Amino acid sequence: MVDLAAARLDKPITLRFSSNLIVAIAAFLAGGFAIRHYGGNNPVLHTMLDTSAVVTAALVAMMFWDASRRLNQTWLLLLAISFAWLAFAECAHAMAALIWTQTGSQPTSAEIMWRAGTWGAPAHLLPLGVGAALLLRNRPRSVGWLFAIALGLFALLVAFVFLSLPRYAPPGLLGITRPTLVLVPLLWAGIAVAYWRQVHESEMARTVAVAAVVLAAAHFEMLYSRAPSDSIALVAHLGKFIGDALLLTSLAQIGAADSKRLRLAESKLTGLNRDLDARVRERTARLQEVNGRMYLLQQITHAMGERQDVLSIFHTVASTLEERMPADFVCLCLYDRVARELSVNHVGVRSAWLAKALEMSEHAIVPIDENGLSRCVRGELVYEPDIAAIKFPFPRRLAAQGLRSLVLAPLKAKTQVFGVLVVARLARSSFLSTDCEFLHLLGEHVALAAHEAEIRTRLQLAYDDLRRTQQSVLQHERLRAIGQMASGIAHDINNAISPVAVYTKAMLEKEPNLSPRMREYLDLVGRVVKDISATVGRLRDFYRHDQADVELKPLNLNDLVPQVVDLTRARWNDMPLQQGVVVRVETELEPDLPSVMGDETELREALTNLVFNAVDAMPQGGVLSLRTRSIARQSGNHWVQLEVGDTGVGMDEATRKRCLEPFFTTKGERGTGLGLPMVFGAARRHSAILDIDSSPGNGTRVRIEFAATEGDAPKIVDRASKTNHPLGLLLVDDDPAVLSSTRTVLEMDGHNVAVAEGGQAAADLLSAAQKAGKPFDIVVTDLGMPHLDGQFVARTVKELFPATPVVLLTGWGRRLPGGDEQSKHVDFILSKPLDIDELRDLFTTITSSRGLGT
Repeated sequence: MVDLAAARLDKPITLRFSSNLIVAIAAFLAGGFAIRHYGGNNPVLHTMLDTSAVVTAALVAMMFWDASRRLNQTWLLLLAISFAWLAFAECAHAMAALIWTQTGSQPTSAEIMWRAGTWGAPAHLLPLGVGAALLLRNRPRSVGWLFAIALGLFALLVAFVFLSLPRYAPPGLLGITRPTLVLVPLLWAGIAVAYWRQVHESEMARTVAVAAVVLAAAHFEMLYSRAPSDSIALVAHLGKFIGDALLLTSLAQIGAADSKRLRLAESKLTGLNRDLDARVRERTARLQEVNGRMYLLQQITHAMGERQDVLSIFHTVASTLEERMPADFVCLCLYDRVARELSVNHVGVRSAWLAKALEMSEHAIVPIDENGLSRCVRGELVYEPDIAAIKFPFPRRLAAQGLRSLVLAPLKAKTQVFGVLVVARLARSSFLSTDCEFLHLLGEHVALAAHEAEIRTRLQLAYDDLRRTQQSVLQHERLRAIGQMASGIAHDINNAISPVAVYTKAMLEKEPNLSPRMREYLDLVGRVVKDISATVGRLRDFYRHDQADVELKPLNLNDLVPQVVDLTRARWNDMPLQQGVVVRVETELEPDLPSVMGDETELREALTNLVFNAVDAMPQGGVLSLRTRSIARQSGNHWVQLEVGDTGVGMDEATRKRCLEPFFTTKGERGTGLGLPMVFGAARRHSAILDIDSSPGNGTRVRIEFAATEGDAPKIVDRASKTNHPLGLLLVDDDPAVLSSTRTVLEMDGHNVAVAEGGQAAADLLSAAQKAGKPFDIVVTDLGMPHLDGQFVARTVKELFPATPVVLLTGWGRRLPGGDEQSKHVDFILSKPLDIDELRDLFTTITSSRGLGT
């Protein structure tokens, strides 16, 4: 309403601006005519016009200042500053004219030049200030201080310039006698155009544009003045006064129009307040009317909140509506979007007899025809005040039993309708608008409660799945933690046992006077060292299956069984005897057993775990049996079976199903739950079949079946008898014990060995060898060393001696920790603990392929 009033006021204001301009031009023309004929060279009139210009400029400045403060607009502030400086400059010009008037004598030439010189400064000052105000209109108000200072300095500069230049000149181009003022009317013309383009932003821009037209004409008149008070100069003074007065009048009119708008807006606001009060009273009455419905909605919502499933929520809604609304028929249906039909999910207790007559008992199907049901499943609330007049199947079915008014409320979860609340009464038009609003809100609450109940059910199922998954993840994380820990200490363990392996091998080869029993002990020590290394590697493989380093070779399982029996003797014989328990071991090995492809260390470890489990299962003693036999399948394939049995407590069915799970154990704190899972992993890596036969009180039999191979188990080769050509070797390691043991054995083989304890020492020896021109035949370096590791040593070797082979020793298996199987600077990789026979074979390969040592 206020905006319309403002629009009606715009037209009178625009017409008033036009009439003001016409009056101003008429006054300018009439006054100019009178001055030219009757008032030429009149000092008093000159002084009056100058004084009027000072007063009007000051008044305009104050009005612009007040408008800028009220509207908080920068350009109005800058206009106020411009007119304030104009008032000061006009005051200087008026003072010059006043001195002339007071003396009463004819002015001297110097006085004439002073009065004429004080016109140019304000004439240029105002249009430049007004133009700058338009350019700086979007700047913050704080720019006003800088603008005022700059305009003041400009006023002083212009005053100095115009007091220095000649005031008058002989008539020139177009008869102009004051060429120093020729720029002023052009400036005012530009100001008029620039401000007229901004009239859509502010009414004040229109006032400045209109006044600029008059001021341009006045200053154009001044171009032809020949003396400070000739008729032309007085006409120009009159025009300048009329322009300022026109601006002052227009500003006053704008203020009056704003006041009128404000009064009209206040009047309209008063009317709106009266209308608002009436609406508030009406709304209050409606709110009081629906207050009972809202209280009922609150009760139903609270009751639904205590229910945990959809069926009980629907029961609460139906029974409450029947009793409290009341309603003659209530049912809730679920919507099948695919079949496009409703199925009755729940019917109110009091509505049951009517539902039976309507054939709408629970689980009944209601087709959706093109009536209210179709609109409801699209999300609309449907109210039919009289369904007797509707010719569609569903409303006709209800009307046949005496129902007349019907409300269908959609049950919508998010954006999908999943059900419909059906409420009907016997009387026509018996549902008010408040009832419809209440049922609409109730439908939303029911949909939300049913949706939350469904989510709660799904969350419970997801929680149960999560618990099972979490247990599996925890087991996996424990395995991964063991693998990471084993990988971290594998290098240190392998370094620690490397001297044992090397010295054991050296004693077996170089000491001919050893007794058979001592040789047996040393063989056992050698196997144990290999098994320790394999155990650490196997733990690492629990989380790095892709890097498992299993090399399968033909072997005879009959060779493994006696070794395992000897290795585990302390566990099945010595320790039980200390407690008075006897465990008897029986072996049944089939002669001429076929070979199988396998890893000797891994299978020995698996067989050891089975022996330990068997002993633990016989706390009162018993028989531990180890058997091997060959099996011929009907397909013609031959298999080799390894069986470990005991006469212990056995396992029930539940334990047997879980015995292969990592960390599952029935031994309490004595068990880790890793024995059988490691056996299962070894069987899978060998493509073998693992079978467990056990029952409570009848012991346990674990069978592993391997595919037989046609190859024979490898023969024991006496590598000590091999003679390698003497080689110049560089051995690099950060462990002095490993260096000493390896150097001793290699020197016993006849090689010339130089050792470097660490990467920097190796780099120094390599540099010295390059300077001496004596490269090493082979460089053997450890991988994991502090500061400068084996990769650095290998890179240095290849930079100085590209043809020299580099053998890398690592406790992380045959793959490098970074993931690359072989560095481009490394020729061969061997695992720790060092197998001296494997190193000798590698030397033989290198010397034969590269012609070294010949």
